[in-house]
Amino acid sequence: MEREFTAVIWKEEDLFVSLCPQVDVSSFGRTADESLKNLKDAVKLYTQEEPMVVSALSKLHPILKSFKIIF
Repeated sequence: MEREFTAVIWKEEDLFVSLCPQVDVSSFGRTADESLKNLKDAVKLYTQEEPMVVSALSKLHPILKSFKIIF
């Protein structure tokens, strides 16, 4: 079975952090690509442990938007 998930990736100091909002799983790596690869592995492990939760949440399609706030 194949499911599509979303990854949000940002840089924190020397590492890239990746987050899958559908299942609230995150990972990190030295590069954005490494961070994404590690996230895929983490989500795969999570889906093996929580198949019912993942089945429902993975059908969500988040809308990612950026916004600015003036301080």
